[in-house]
Parts: sequence; structure tokens; C-alpha cells
Amino acid sequence: MKKHICASLLLIAFLAFVSCSTAMKREEIDPWLQNMAGDTSPEIHIEGWWKDAHTDAAFGWGRGRIEQDGNKIDGAMGQYNLRGRISGNTVYLVFLSAGEVHYTGRLEMIEDGLLQGNYFPADDLAQEYGTPIALEKFER
Repeated sequence: MKKHICASLLLIAFLAFVSCSTAMKREEIDPWLQNMAGDTSPEIHIEGWWKDAHTDAAFGWGRGRIEQDGNKIDGAMGQYNLRGRISGNTVYLVFLSAGEVHYTGRLEMIEDGLLQGNYFPADDLAQEYGTPIALEKFER
């Protein structure tokens, strides 16, 4: 009997932990992007086809298309849908899959056709613990 109670308490604790996740929710995407990007106008135009600069399409981030309307961007890269904002020459991204936020990103245009920066776990909303990412523009 005590084993069942302990198991039940552990299950409840686990479910409470999972349901209290600090990862970004879909309805928080636009306010988060606006907060990160601020009111600075875009200085770059990134519409077009992009690919992972370090790996081929079978690995890494894959390939995809980004569309830009002013400072707002939408698109897809590999298995992820993208939403983002541009502030100056900095791009703030949210990577979504199956309706959930998996990562955020902050990249800068290093040279024409090359974005470099970091991607972050969805629960790192302050973007403090990133992993390098580089995207390269290509003609299709």
C-alpha cells in the first residue's frame, strides 16, 4: 500500500513539474518577439532560401524559405516553422514544430548572405545559454 502511495505521489509531482514548464507558449510568441526586437527598424532584408551553413540538408537545420514583411518574418527551416522579428541587423527567431516552441534564436547578418548567432532552448527566454548556429543564403 505504501508503495502505491509513493508511486502516486511521484507521478503527481512529475505531472505538476511538466505542466508548470517555463517554455514559451504559442500565445507568448508575438509579445516575446516584440520585447526582444523593440522598435528598431530592420537594416537587412533576409527574404529567400536559407540552409544550415555547417551541415548538409540531411543533418542540422536543413533548408528552408524565409519571407519578410517589414520587420516581421515567417517561414520554415527543415522540420521547423519559423516566426521572427528583425531589429537593425539582428534577427530574433522562434522555432516551432507540431504547434510547440522548441527553440528561440538570435542571429546577426555577418556578411551579405550569412547569418550567425545562437539558438536557445525554449525555456531560456533571456537567451543566456546558446549553441552556435549559422545560416547561409542560397539560390534555388
